[in-house]
Amino acid sequence: MQESIDYLVGSRLRQYRRLRGYSLIEFSAMLHRSKSAISKYERGEVSIDLRTLNEMARLLDIPLSALLLDEQEAVQVSSLFHLPTSEEDGPQQRLYVYMWSGRPKAYLSRQVLFLSAHTATLFGEVESEENYCTCKYCFAGEGRRSDLSYRVFLRNLTHENDLVILDFQLPLNNQTEVPGFFCTFSIGPHFPLATKAILSREPIRDEERLKKLLIFDREDFKTYRRQNSFSVNYTNRIGTV
Repeated sequence: MQESIDYLVGSRLRQYRRLRGYSLIEFSAMLHRSKSAISKYERGEVSIDLRTLNEMARLLDIPLSALLLDEQEAVQVSSLFHLPTSEEDGPQQRLYVYMWSGRPKAYLSRQVLFLSAHTATLFGEVESEENYCTCKYCFAGEGRRSDLSYRVFLRNLTHENDLVILDFQLPLNNQTEVPGFFCTFSIGPHFPLATKAILSREPIRDEERLKKLLIFDREDFKTYRRQNSFSVNYTNRIGTV
């Protein structure tokens, strides 16, 4: 039992450290511990005393509870993710976003998107749809609705100049899946990326079907040649209830 708790706390510590952009060496120096000690903490090989846990939470700018609570509770109380807590913001809707990522070679990418009346949070490159807290990056921002689509503007929580825009068709209520447009303006060595995406109310397990939905088809290339720009065809209804 203690081993499972140590592993859980350690995995959350690694997740928050990475989301804050700290390397093992940087974080170990901040904590005045050796790199190997931090590595053992994160692998769950060594229990972390409460005083050290509290100092870790302070350095990561998260509440101590974010390292200790149930996974769902930890995300909601964490200031790192800035998920909505006020009643006026209303209930959250969880959506699953799928796309091709091409850095440096194309691969299928999974994201989990939380939407409410005024805020949006995107967990990117998730380990799985269920374990969305284990992700490569996290973006937070807001959504704006028009007559035809819903547009989400997001900013990387650890690199404010790293931006994402996600646009998808409405209504989503009577459809299980809808096409979308995903655009990111990254920092560092990464180039800007624009691609089609699929948003779903339920996880899509069929990877081959996902690949077919996301691949550029003949009509996409015709549109590109005609408009001399990339766009997503929202008239294509993917799946209905």
